[in-house]
Amino acid sequence: RLSEDIIPKHYTLKLKPYLDIAPLDGQPFTVSGQVIIQYIVTKPTSMFTVHYEGISINYTSIYNNFNKSLTVKSDKFEKSLGLYSVEVEESFVPEFNYSVHLIFHNIINDEEKGFYRIKYADKGSPKQRWMGISQLEPIYARRLFPCFDEPRFRTTIDISIHRLKNMSALANTNKKVSLADEENIAWIWDSFETTPAIPTHKISIIVADLTVSKVYINNITLSLWTRSDLFNSSLNIVEVTTSLLNYYSSYITSVQPIMKLDLVAVPHFTNDISGAWALILYSESLLFENNNKKEELIYGLEISKKLGEQWLGNIVSVDWWTDLWIKNGLTTYLGYLALHQVRPNFEVMSSFIIDVLQQSLDYESYPSSSDEILVSNDISEIWSSPYSTLKGGSLFYMIASLSSTNNFKDAINNYLGKWAGKAVSSNRLWGSFSINSEKQDIDINQFVKNWLKSGYPVVNCQYDKQTGEIVIDQKPFYLQHPPADNAVWDISVKYTTAQRQLTKELPTRIWLKSGNTTIKFVTHLNNSWVLINLPPQGFYRANYDMKNWESLEKDLLNETMSLEDNVLSVLLDDSYQLAKAGRISYFVPFNLTIKAASRSSLLPFKTIDRHLQFLQPFFHGENNNQTLFKNFVWKLFLPHLQNTNASEDSDGNGGYAKNLSQAIAIKWLCQYDHPVCVTLANSTFQNWINNNNISIESTLGEIFFCTAIRVGSRKNLEILLNTSLTSGMKANERLQLLKSLTCASNSSFILELLEKTVQLDKSQKEMKDFDDEVVAAIWHSLHENIAINGEVLDFLLKHWNEIYRNYQSNNKVMNAIIKGATESLTDQNQLTDLASLKDHSIQENKTPLKSLELAVNKLIVKTAWRNTKYVQVVEILENLLAEA
Repeated sequence: RLSEDIIPKHYTLKLKPYLDIAPLDGQPFTVSGQVIIQYIVTKPTSMFTVHYEGISINYTSIYNNFNKSLTVKSDKFEKSLGLYSVEVEESFVPEFNYSVHLIFHNIINDEEKGFYRIKYADKGSPKQRWMGISQLEPIYARRLFPCFDEPRFRTTIDISIHRLKNMSALANTNKKVSLADEENIAWIWDSFETTPAIPTHKISIIVADLTVSKVYINNITLSLWTRSDLFNSSLNIVEVTTSLLNYYSSYITSVQPIMKLDLVAVPHFTNDISGAWALILYSESLLFENNNKKEELIYGLEISKKLGEQWLGNIVSVDWWTDLWIKNGLTTYLGYLALHQVRPNFEVMSSFIIDVLQQSLDYESYPSSSDEILVSNDISEIWSSPYSTLKGGSLFYMIASLSSTNNFKDAINNYLGKWAGKAVSSNRLWGSFSINSEKQDIDINQFVKNWLKSGYPVVNCQYDKQTGEIVIDQKPFYLQHPPADNAVWDISVKYTTAQRQLTKELPTRIWLKSGNTTIKFVTHLNNSWVLINLPPQGFYRANYDMKNWESLEKDLLNETMSLEDNVLSVLLDDSYQLAKAGRISYFVPFNLTIKAASRSSLLPFKTIDRHLQFLQPFFHGENNNQTLFKNFVWKLFLPHLQNTNASEDSDGNGGYAKNLSQAIAIKWLCQYDHPVCVTLANSTFQNWINNNNISIESTLGEIFFCTAIRVGSRKNLEILLNTSLTSGMKANERLQLLKSLTCASNSSFILELLEKTVQLDKSQKEMKDFDDEVVAAIWHSLHENIAINGEVLDFLLKHWNEIYRNYQSNNKVMNAIIKGATESLTDQNQLTDLASLKDHSIQENKTPLKSLELAVNKLIVKTAWRNTKYVQVVEILENLLAEA
């Protein structure tokens, strides 16, 4: 970390980013520039140090506040640390103003860090086009210009960009003036208004040939930048952005961060979406013209979170990366809340339980979820890790449930209003919050600190019907080994009983304190069951005695009980994870699943889907047992195979949720070759070949294409591959086609496909073929193709060095590759190979390692599960199906 002896106050940054065309005094695919950094010193020092990486610094001079040049004694480049230092003859005087002038240049590559290039082609044209964009989060501003590249340093910035007349230049603020380059009339200097004080990773710069359309919302100018042929596809994004901006402006009233917002559609953009101050980039693959509700939900959530970041990540920033979870958590929770308000038919707050809370609990069941920042490489990896987003969002969801709606909203407004324009630690945030703790002595700072520890509890509930006594205690939950310390938490437990539920009585809250891990109390006699974590907002799992589980299962379909889908979803998730950990029998989750499947509700279906995916690989290739699992799947989902239409994604006939729950059912029936599914899949694929406008963008379209590819001939594969490589094809359609190819049962074809992703010289890849966005999509999709998981792992092991060399700088691609190759593994020999790869990578200091470490830990759990649970599960399924 940089010393606090020097504090930057202002940057004046002039850049000449040249793509394929450059003036006579420049070179293609280079960026040259100069920066003036104004700063003060807090104590006497003769050293000036900034971050740099991959930049050639050609000239350095330093001036005092009298504009007198200081004598430079020496300068030093510490490449391994990413530091450039200048020593002057006389020490800097505290509280005096100084400025350093630096001239530099760099290569514009395609590594998606710093300022980089993207190659694309317009529809119907073979001509290569270029776009230059910046990706400075989290620590890549130092790749663009020498700077103080830490979040605690917030400064104002003046930016000027040199561009061709036919191009557009964008930055964080409105353009102030455009002046012709007197030395070359084909070029323009664009100067932008001074930014507010922002950290360097919030700077954004774009040079591209794009079309713009503007909308005005609550004193904010919203500009949509796209390639001209994609404008109509962007209208849905404009619509949802407008609604979300209105919501955020009404929710957060203490500050107004921006006067303009640029939305820029980027081709071949691996990040899906990326946000800086007043400028959001998103992948063209998020653009859909048809009424695809699933995709609208996906891009709606991503846009919502990035818009929330304009307030929650930009106005106040963290002073170091260990508090990154605050920004990620707040923007995740409020991102869901905002979209829920503007698109209530999506029921996204219910989806939050599946997508964030349950995923976070699952992720933290393994010991590789530590969020410590040790070196700068870890900063980059943790930035792309889902951990801080998932757990942060879950914790703020829990905190919000412990405050009133208005108190939570007021706390956010007070925090932003008080600390606007500053970088602060998490302690500043908790000063704005209070917890409704029923007069319990709860210190929120300590409360949050406790929950930030790795791990989480299982709350055990024992109910005696005869006496009405309930005993509740807490224990750490784990899948592998007990934690070294017997951690305890302050837990807010809401409970209800069958009788309370019948009379519509609200749940009662009690506190299970860290200093008192067991509590006893008495409720009504002769209740059939007790239920805790209602509504499901706590970051813990709930377990019950077996009689209580059985009573809950019997009442699941009792309409008078009115158990909501989110409650059922959590019951399912808890029971499956508790069974996986050996704390209850698999009879419990399987019986719950059979009952829940008859309800046709999306949230329980999504939970069932995730846990069936865990079980499925164990039964693959096991002859009779594979048939057993297939029969169980058919028992669950056959009733939902009706009124199926490949292009159906509308809100009609039961709505968005019903269509997606039906899609989950059909997906499982298709995976086990139900004849109706196979017939529908083949006819859908043939209609697409005949150009009958069947959209693969629809949810059922994806399923049927995957099935047609899996059961079809090599000819089908070639048709789909050749079509996906058509010049000018829409990005989202192309991605869907290529993902469908990963369903192939032909392992030789899959290996040929993977060969294209690991070419020895990445620069040889053609633009129309396998860019990083496509590579990530292909590998990620492979985790569902369990028939070839062994071949895919062998490919990963064989080509690891090439893969690492090509993609080490792109954590998203590396994470997708590791997940795609390992997620469905279950074998002990595969564990040995994967653990060896991890150990070898550690020895060679290769990163990222967290995703590889997580893959190993998951496989440890799976191999142990095979040894201890598999036979039991087979027997239970046999009994359940025999009863039917």
